[in-house]
Amino acid sequence: MLPGVTIGADTIVAAGSVVSRDLPAGVLAGGVPAAVKRTLEPRPPKDDEAHRRIDALLDEWIAELQWKGLSAERTPDGGIDVEGRHRVLLVTEDTCLDAVHAHAHAAHRRGFHLLAVDDRPDLRPWTSRSRALFELRSGRLTGGLDEVGHDLRDFLRRNALPCGDQLPFRSLPVEGFARLAALTSKPTTTGNGR
Repeated sequence: MLPGVTIGADTIVAAGSVVSRDLPAGVLAGGVPAAVKRTLEPRPPKDDEAHRRIDALLDEWIAELQWKGLSAERTPDGGIDVEGRHRVLLVTEDTCLDAVHAHAHAAHRRGFHLLAVDDRPDLRPWTSRSRALFELRSGRLTGGLDEVGHDLRDFLRRNALPCGDQLPFRSLPVEGFARLAALTSKPTTTGNGR
């Protein structure tokens, strides 16, 4: 981007492009010099489509957790069980507070986190130090996070769904990397006793 050039809001510029003149808002631009390729028509997914997309994204998170060496799987109610101690549940507009309480009490989990595509103020009072509510469209995070909740929050951020930006991001380490870090952090001694 050359000095004095402005790029409009929600405009995407392809990597390697040189922006030599102002670009309007809401377009896809690319090239040398960068030129408008097409107008972007942002359309947030609605209802079932949004839930299907988030559900598919959660399958990717499960695969990532497994790669990190954790046990993570889907539960019959569509939730996610992590290590037998943590539970994540995607709620819909039809999910009632009584059902959430029933899942939380039946699960006896240390951490229980809810994801809602749209805002769910009716679920906010339910949150606590070990229970969090991620409201994805607004980016609101209510409640507390355990280590799995922090990993989920970081995963959502990396997939353009940031929640609770006021907190630092952190994620669970990969099992092999954690062992390597433990080995390298041990104090070493030299052969001459010093």
